[in-house]
Amino acid sequence: MNSTLLLTDIQRFSVYDGPGIRTTFFLKGCLLRCPWCSNPETQSYEPEVFFLADKCLINKGINCSFCNPNYIQNIRLKVLNNFSISDVSKISCPTKALGVYGYELKVSDFIKIVKKDYDYFINSGGGITFSGGEPLLQNIIPFLKAGKSMGIHTAIESSLFVPIENLRKVMEFVDLFIVDVKILSYDECKKIIGGDLRVYLENIDLLSRQRKNIIVRFPMVKGYTFTEKNLQLLIKFIKDFELSQIEVFSVHNLGQTKYKALGKKHQVFDVINDSELEMLSKLVEKETNSQVKILKH
Repeated sequence: MNSTLLLTDIQRFSVYDGPGIRTTFFLKGCLLRCPWCSNPETQSYEPEVFFLADKCLINKGINCSFCNPNYIQNIRLKVLNNFSISDVSKISCPTKALGVYGYELKVSDFIKIVKKDYDYFINSGGGITFSGGEPLLQNIIPFLKAGKSMGIHTAIESSLFVPIENLRKVMEFVDLFIVDVKILSYDECKKIIGGDLRVYLENIDLLSRQRKNIIVRFPMVKGYTFTEKNLQLLIKFIKDFELSQIEVFSVHNLGQTKYKALGKKHQVFDVINDSELEMLSKLVEKETNSQVKILKH
């Protein structure tokens, strides 16, 4: 098995990405550009150099021989793209100030990681989750098959803005689809996040018709998703596809450090308060037959 995935992170003992205790694999690459995205390191399909100035020993006046001081000078000038990924990958920065977002994972290494947490999965009803970025843009089938061969529950977190064939190929190997629902106006969806809503609706329709286990997640973002128009469209969407499991949450600003490390600009958003979360939860439950869970990270 020579298949590989390009990851940014592996999060063990996760309790937010499906039932039970899970190991979540965050894949690189996404077709969308949501202004509120908290994982900018997963957007590009290629490895990227990052630099966290606050962690750099040289910036703190401490003698450090782990990397070339010229690197630091160039990073100050915002020329991250001029660095060789291979060169930076060889540097063992003691404070993780300089490094690369993006590394390859082989199926054989994936199996070793999963085996470490196997007992936790079985005892808690947990399993493995592929997130991102957009996991349906990489070949995750060999990894899903490996998980299923060990009797492990499999889940995917997806925006569903992908070719429908990508979805069809994985459906038989996935126990749970955790699907984002963002902006349900065709024009605003294209303008704000760069997505074709028709593609999304075709994919959710396929999952619905096949009666797949679906959890829908709704990120509440003032001025974008949390508007009167979009909330009415959300309720209609839930009814149309007879969705029963809904999770709502407020976006946060925890990704600022990552944006800074990549030399990208970050937009700050107001955090939705508890009363607004409760209001939406009660509204959706009143208007639909679904159960709503409030996520608080």
